[in-house]
Amino acid sequence: MTSTLYRFTTAEGLLRLLEHSTSADNTASLNLQVDSVHGSRDLNGPSTAPSFEAIKRILSFDHLVCDFDETITDHDTTSSFDTLASQIRTDEHAQPEMSWSEILQAYLDDLEKVDVGDLCHMNHHPDDQHHLQEQPQPQQQNGNQDESNQLHHPQPSNTHHRLLDPKVRELKCHIDGRKFTPEPELPVPKIPSLQPWIHSQVRKRAVEKVSLDRVYESGNLIGLTKQQIREYGRTQIRLRPGVVKFLTAFVKEQDRKEAAGQRRGEIWIISVNWSQDLIRGAMDQVFGSEEATQKYLPEANLISSNLLFSDACHEELMKRRRSAGGAEDSHEHEQNLQKDSHTMDQASTVHLSNGKVKVHCLTGTDKLHAFQKIQRDYVTKHDLAPTEVKWAYIGDSSTDLGCLVEADVGIIVGKSKSLLTDCERSGVQVIDLPTSNAAQGLDQSPALASGFQFPSIHNFPPFYTLQPTASTWKNQSDLWSTIILRYYRHHRLYQLDLDDSVTNEQLFNNQRINRKLKPETIQAIVEEMIQKGDAEWDPTSRKRRAIIYWRKPEDWAAMISSWVFESGLNNSILTYYELAHGENSEDQEFYNIHPTVLQKAMDVLVKKGVAATFQGANFVEMGVKFFNAGN
Repeated sequence: MTSTLYRFTTAEGLLRLLEHSTSADNTASLNLQVDSVHGSRDLNGPSTAPSFEAIKRILSFDHLVCDFDETITDHDTTSSFDTLASQIRTDEHAQPEMSWSEILQAYLDDLEKVDVGDLCHMNHHPDDQHHLQEQPQPQQQNGNQDESNQLHHPQPSNTHHRLLDPKVRELKCHIDGRKFTPEPELPVPKIPSLQPWIHSQVRKRAVEKVSLDRVYESGNLIGLTKQQIREYGRTQIRLRPGVVKFLTAFVKEQDRKEAAGQRRGEIWIISVNWSQDLIRGAMDQVFGSEEATQKYLPEANLISSNLLFSDACHEELMKRRRSAGGAEDSHEHEQNLQKDSHTMDQASTVHLSNGKVKVHCLTGTDKLHAFQKIQRDYVTKHDLAPTEVKWAYIGDSSTDLGCLVEADVGIIVGKSKSLLTDCERSGVQVIDLPTSNAAQGLDQSPALASGFQFPSIHNFPPFYTLQPTASTWKNQSDLWSTIILRYYRHHRLYQLDLDDSVTNEQLFNNQRINRKLKPETIQAIVEEMIQKGDAEWDPTSRKRRAIIYWRKPEDWAAMISSWVFESGLNNSILTYYELAHGENSEDQEFYNIHPTVLQKAMDVLVKKGVAATFQGANFVEMGVKFFNAGN
């Protein structure tokens, strides 16, 4: 167990870690420098750079346990199931009851609705009425509720509830705070300050379970084969740069140890992913073949939930669909079954998926349980004392915090701010270890390089698809509007141009998850911004360019007017150019203001009677006189 974690912002840094771990006595290890230290003085003592002896503790370990999504891969592979559902599944299993984007949006809605106060007593049995009466009741939504709450906690569409059987509805109510169901036994953390993190993961577990039930009820993942999924993982899942070299170097070192008569280290993967076949396909890229993957990652060493393959269950789901539909739907399904009877007869040999996921790991507490069991089983099998084995865990997100702390060596990969926040709240120190200069810039976009930090929603795949339901679209467009306004204010930009590839590449094209906004979706977002006074189309651009008002014209007017009177420039004529680009205004926020925005501000002042404007042939000749010290 450790209360200090080590972080590499890119996977290339892991190579340096392994180089030092296989030659801990080499003087080159002195080159492993500390970049910065994140910690809490109150919870974890003074946050000072550790000595070389402290750094040496990460230079060797026996066994490696890894997260999968965004640790081994360079993106969250949940979006891969969208492609699997829509492109790989055969025609007879098409037309799911609920689209993939609807399922993911419902999941996002549920996460937003889960409230700490609602679920603070999740560990108590629902029959404990005395305890439940003591808990604060969640505020019910009604017509008088604040609009901001409605915006951030949108009601799911009827489609979400239509797909839920009674058991799932009970869990749905549990999420909404109206009924509670018992939770699995919670892991005991080795540091008490992890308790808030554990409770947050417990709340999330109910949401994850509902999401999996929606997937099953919708029929989205029916009709896939194990080989199709594995092939997709092998050919389509992108891995973090550097991770293949790191993992292959690790297993080669273990081969060397085994040949020398030493006990080899093993690799485990603990993941909240839904498909072990998808994970194994991705690991085929690492190890080179299915045989090598089986050697270095045997079945017992891969712990995750898993899509089930059962022809009987598949037919049961099809029957349930027919009974739920009308007579016409039932007849159509019957014809399809007869038409494809030959294919269905072969299902027992090709193992078609039935759409259900066998739950093993849903949240960080599940992963912590699994990691603790791995350690217990290993020392028991080899008749070792726990102190004789050194474990490393590599992860990237808040879901990994429990395992990172449980390990002897906890290694963070990436730049998750939420994980750093959870570490600070839990009294866990994080030490940044720099990669090479070349590696440090690989995954840093120009936007990040200039200091702008996108919110986590920017990495959510459905965020880039225009949502069909009005309430969801309102929430989506509002979030995009906020990001655009903040981005443009940060970079002091004024004009959104659909043909500006540089800005659009940073803002609307997320290469990390291979998603980008279509031009028509951007136009729709701008239209929503126009309704709120945050934007305006350039009338000559045919809706290809828009002015973004990250500060309202009224606010610009007040700012400019105050500066003019404070500078004693009233009662004199100033050109627009002097206001926007003059030496006197260089230190002002309106310096280099866009001409259209400046004109809007001047129109406000003229209307208030504070100023009078003078027309000219161009921006340099246009002028304004401030003659009244009023407003």
